This record gives sequence, structure tokens and C-alpha cells, in this order.
Amino acid sequence: MSNSSIYLKALPSWFVQPAAKWAWISLSAFATLQGHFNRTIFDAPWAGQVSDSSLAQTLQNINTTDFVVYDSKFFSIIGAEATIEHVQKLAYQSHEAPCYIQNTRQLFFVEWGPPGGVDGIHKWQYLLDVDTNSLKKIVTDPPTLNAHGCVSYQDHLYVATDGAGSSESVSLVQIDPVSLKKKVLLNNFFGQPFAGFNDLEMDREGNFYLTDSKSGWGREIVNFATPTNPSIYFVNNTTMQSKIIWTTDGNANGVAISPDGKTLYIPDTGVSNLRPSNKNPYGKRMLWAFDISGSGAVLANKRSGDGVDVIDPETGFVLGSIRVGGGSNVAVSLAFGEHEMWIVEDPQSHTSKEIRENRQKPEPWDLRNSSKEVSWCADAQGCVAAKIQKRFSIFTRQPMDDSDITLNRQIGVEAIRPGCYRSVVNPTRMGKLSSTAFGGNLLAIAVNSTYQTVSHLHHLYSICGHFLRPATTDRKLICEVQNVRDTRSFQTRVIRVSQEADDGSMRACLVASADFHVEEPASMVTYSVLPRSSDSATPVPVNTKSSAHHGYGLYKYIEKFTDVQPILFQEGDTDRIPETAPSVISSERFRVRGPLESQAEELSALAFYMDRGLAYIPADHSGYELLDASACATLDFALRIFRPQITLKNWHVSEQRTAVANNARAFSEGRVWDENGILVASMTQQTMLRPKPGFIPRI
Repeated sequence: MSNSSIYLKALPSWFVQPAAKWAWISLSAFATLQGHFNRTIFDAPWAGQVSDSSLAQTLQNINTTDFVVYDSKFFSIIGAEATIEHVQKLAYQSHEAPCYIQNTRQLFFVEWGPPGGVDGIHKWQYLLDVDTNSLKKIVTDPPTLNAHGCVSYQDHLYVATDGAGSSESVSLVQIDPVSLKKKVLLNNFFGQPFAGFNDLEMDREGNFYLTDSKSGWGREIVNFATPTNPSIYFVNNTTMQSKIIWTTDGNANGVAISPDGKTLYIPDTGVSNLRPSNKNPYGKRMLWAFDISGSGAVLANKRSGDGVDVIDPETGFVLGSIRVGGGSNVAVSLAFGEHEMWIVEDPQSHTSKEIRENRQKPEPWDLRNSSKEVSWCADAQGCVAAKIQKRFSIFTRQPMDDSDITLNRQIGVEAIRPGCYRSVVNPTRMGKLSSTAFGGNLLAIAVNSTYQTVSHLHHLYSICGHFLRPATTDRKLICEVQNVRDTRSFQTRVIRVSQEADDGSMRACLVASADFHVEEPASMVTYSVLPRSSDSATPVPVNTKSSAHHGYGLYKYIEKFTDVQPILFQEGDTDRIPETAPSVISSERFRVRGPLESQAEELSALAFYMDRGLAYIPADHSGYELLDASACATLDFALRIFRPQITLKNWHVSEQRTAVANNARAFSEGRVWDENGILVASMTQQTMLRPKPGFIPRI
């Protein structure tokens, strides 16, 4: 929106032509307001009463925006191409318990209040198909009453309920989203009834965190006074043993776990008084963070809107807000989908919105760097399916050790500030022969981070650079991206990938430049060299070892990301010591396992794969063991992409060969063709290959 007001800042120059309505608040201007002003804590900042006409107009304009920015980090989190649009309206009341079902691509949520609620019984539940935007009212077997919170875990819904007076106890239930069969898992604490479950969360092992609040008593859903102060219960999912891990004299209203599973967030609200119902401006309005013990059952280190606020977990400051329509629309609850956020609103809401970010680039969630989608379902008079394709990876609530990490998570990045990104997870080793991070992981992070800064119309065609020093696998990578050219046809970036050293300094591991090019309307010439395997070749079974490297476990930590079929050209080729190394070609078919949801992820995955083993073929093709080398590492690289769209879930053909070696360095090239025999990429590298003392060459 216009920045003519002194209370708003101009959008940054690198934030090109946003599609939605944005407002960047000038905190320094808001620090000293002119004239008279007042608002209650129950009103949004732009709903206050002010006498200054300029400020009043600014607040009115802000109330029409989609995104409100308080900190520049928020720009990179959302992206300039995010948009919001209404997708569906419902004529009913407030909604709760949004829960995304990945396998069926549906959103479960419930409706509270008339007409779906009669005499304290609220039994209307829905499934929304997020692809077709079709809505279906459902009834579980037996019926589920007064559902208030939901988590999707391993193909089931886990729902917390408020009970229903004397007819049904407060319960934790399991629902099959296909058959709609319901099973009660927990309905008491050693004979003591629960007050009324408000929400729940599950950790990676499937253990439960349940908020037991006084809202059920306040709404007259349960017909007894609360047996305890509002509390958080931990429930072991194997033994169903439960214990109270936190209690408040306010109200327990919501619970969430950080993406790494180490921190539990608990809102502590005391604003709403019950019986009689009124608002207390002096009640608690806190958000606590706790460290979670290894068992999950002990908390330690307690520390301390009209939309969804994005909060910096280190400072506690709000970076920005995702708004749900302006006016009286208020977000009530949210749920994460695959890479989606679903939001439900309160009874005053009248629309739901879809946010769709087409920006190229993956978490806290897992915002990723490409076309990701964040979906939300908005409330009362509108339930929506929305998607912001994220630039980070999100917590999936699945048991997650290293073997469970998919490639798009391994190469995922999250924004720290404009032009600066951090890997979602630590870099991985390639195999047993090296204790340092796999160079392809660094290169993939560089590609993914760079995609976060360019237009979706531009595609990577070249990234060239140098590896400066090895990275370690015990800490995340930091990638800084500098904008050096933006034209209609090209966008150019300079990249630096670093890690924090033990002394706190930043140590550069990789420097590179990357260039992006739009897809041209026509080409003067079009051709492609064919792979050698197009003449006569036989793909061999996946478990066939085409190189002695496999005996060393060379690819032990990265082989899980791809399916590979070595290609043999004639009997005995792979075991023959060549007369000259350049005459040998290593060839294989490969495809990537797991999802890649954008060209940013596709190209990052390609960079990850093409660095695999290229430094080792000069020794291998010369008939030497890698153990004969005292040093073997990539010095420089040049990755060139020849097609704007690549889909690595399909089979591709890879060939690697070395061309020249001298002065303890070797130059090699890897090429990749698609399933149609079109050359899509080339990676050249110059590598260091030092022999051990006393080594006598045979060639």
C-alpha cells in the first residue's frame, strides 16, 4: 500500500511488486503519536480511537491489508508473490479443531454454536477436500460430541473433546478418517474426571500433551465445577500413563511443540471470566516456552491478534501478521498440513482466504524455497482452503531420526533475515570415508537459498564457485545471498555458505555466483548429444555394485535419497583396469525418492546428486583404491542447467568421466539426461588428488 503516511515505511526495493496488500509499520513513528489516542487490549492496534486525522486514515488503510510487517524478516518468510483470496463462505458459527489429513488431502474441522449446537451439544464436523474445495458434513461412529482440538498422526485423527454433561465424559479419542470409526483412548485421571479438553499436541513418538481447561464448565457443557486448576497433562501413548506437567490459575488454551521437538509452547490466558461471562483486561495474556525432557514428561526452563502473528522465538518480538479479512475477523486456531497452514476464525468472521505463494524455493514450520503451499481454513461464515508454498520444512509429527529425513528436508532452508538463510537440518556426511559434510549438501543449500531471492519467472542455468574448506555435520549452514543484477531476462546472485566456528566467528565454506534466465519464447536451434547408454547398455539390479566405492560405504549416508541402477556397457567393463582413465565412463540410471515440490527443490536436489562421487572417479577410473590417496576433495565446480523444468521423480541417466590430471589435480565432468535422452545438466569439477607417501603410479 502507499507509504505516504509517516507511520508507514516504504517496502524494500528488493521486495518487487507484491501481489497482496502489505503495510510496513514504522515503529519509531508509532512510538510518539500525535493528539489523543486510546484503545483497549481487546482491540487490534488499528481499531483504536485517535484524534489525528493522518493517523486515523493510516489505521483505516492498515485494516484493509493482507500482511502487516513489524520486522523486515517477515518479508522473506512470506515472499512477495503471496496472495490472499476468498475461496468459500459458510453461514454458520465459530469453528475449531482444524486438522489436515495428508493421505486423503482433506481438512477436518468442527462447528461450534447454533445451528450446529443445541443444549450444549456441538456435533457438526466436516471434511474439506483441499483440491476440489468441496465440503462434506460427517458423523463418526459412534458420534463425537464437542470436539475442541485435533492432531493428525500416522493415518489417524486424535481428537480432544469437552465431553457432554452427564452423558459423555471428557475424552481423548482416535478417529479413522476413512471409516469414521471412533475409539476412546482416555477419559479420566485415575478416577478423576477431566474438566474439559481444549486442545492437544503430539510429539514425534506419538505421546500426547492435553490442555485441560475450564472452558467446558464456563460454556455449561459439563455440569460440574472444575476438579483442578487448568492444567497440561502428558500421556504416554504406549502405556497411557498420564501426569500433570503444568498448572495455571489462568486458563490452558492451546499447546504446540517446536519443529525440532525440543520446546513446548503453552498460552496462559485469563482474559475471559466465566459464569458470569465477561472480559478481564487484567487477566493473564502470556505465552510460555519450556524445554522438554528426553522422556517428554518433564518441563524445565520456563520463559517468557486479529490474525496469525509470526514471532521470533529468540526475542519474542512479533515479526509480522497474517490477517484474515480485517474488521472483526479474529483467528481462533490453526493447523499445519503437509506444507500448509489452516486457520479457523471466530463467529464474527465472514470469509476465508487462500494464500498461495508461487515463489521458487522449503520447516518452524518448514517454509521451503519454492512453490510451497500454506493452506488455512477460516471461520464462521467462511471455511477456506489456502496454501502458501513454504520456504521451510515443517514438523511432521512422525518419529524422525536421520533415516527418516527426506531429501527435500535435507536440502531445505529457512529465512533468517532478507538475503540470509539457514539450513533446516545439519548437513549430512556422504559416507564412511569422510567425517566432514558432503559437498553436494552445501551446494544444494546454496541453490535453494538463491532461489528464495529471485522471481518465479527466472530459472537457474549456471552456478559456479569454489569450496574453501570442509563443513562439519554438527551444526547448520548459513547462506548469504547478494543481489548483483536484476533485469527482465537475467537475475544474478553472489553466494556465500558458512558455518559458525566454536569461537563464534563465521567460517566460509563455499563461495559461488549463480545466474537465472527467463524461459525464452523461441530458440534459433535446438539439439542434444545422446548418452553413451543410448547405443547399447543394460541397467542392472539396484543392489548391483558397479564400483569398489560401495565396499567402503562411500555413499552410505546419501544413498537413501535416490534409487540407482548402474548401467553396464559390456561384460567386465566395471572391473577392467583401463589403459587410460579418460576412456572410462561410469553410468547409471537414477531417480529421487520422496517429494520435491518446486523447481527450487528439483534443482537443489540435482546439485546434491551431481556432486556425488565426481571427485573420486579420477582415482577409480585409473584403477586405484581411494585409500591410496592422502587427500581427495573438490576445489571448484560449475553446474550448468540446459532446461528450465526438471522432474527428478522420473528416471534420468547419469554419466561421469575424467578428462585430464596433473599437479595433483584432476578435471572431470558429470552429465545428466532425462528419460527422453535430452541432456539437462552438466557438472564439471577440478579436484585435489594427492597420493600417500611412497605411492608408485602404474599409469
